[in-house]
Amino acid sequence: SISFPYALWTYLIAGIAAFAPISFAGFGVREAVFVYFFSFAGIPQEAALTLSLLFGLLHMAVGLAGFIIELLILFKRRSPAEPVSR
Repeated sequence: SISFPYALWTYLIAGIAAFAPISFAGFGVREAVFVYFFSFAGIPQEAALTLSLLFGLLHMAVGLAGFIIELLILFKRRSPAEPVSR
């Protein structure tokens, strides 16, 4: 079992490390940080990897939801095209 502050700091460090432009959307870097730091707390590597992947998928889902909402707002603001008169 790990403390909440330790998990929070690990998440923060993984988030900062994910900004490194060496992977797609931080995948790989974030997992390495989670596995590395959680191994010190006695968490199995598989559990740390799974948790990191779930956080990555959660971030992608939130981003996709935001994208869809922005598209809906954009299309709602646009006025329908006026018919072309000849």
